Amino acid sequence: MKEKEIKLIKVKNNPQSRDVSKIFSIDRPPLSILKQISSAEFEDLTYGWVMEYLLKKEGYVDAVQIGEGRDSGRDIIAYLTEDKEKFDIFQCKRYTAT
Repeated sequence: MKEKEIKLIKVKNNPQSRDVSKIFSIDRPPLSILKQISSAEFEDLTYGWVMEYLLKKEGYVDAVQIGEGRDSGRDIIAYLTEDKEKFDIFQCKRYTAT
């Protein structure tokens, strides 16, 4: 039985991430802020969590943000090993209220 070939996508950390500092406002409850951010801002917020929490506290070694329609369902890839053979994929969904 032949092993499946995995095609690696080379991407860099997103230098054009949007400013998500408004999410950390002390003037408004966090849930009300989360209800007002766009789906792109939600991806950026999740990427910030991956970079600040997973990389520092959970042993991940690198992460990249893809997003914006070219991601094939992979908004963020967080790598567990330097050789990038073990990783977790995060798909961000931000739905608006109906």
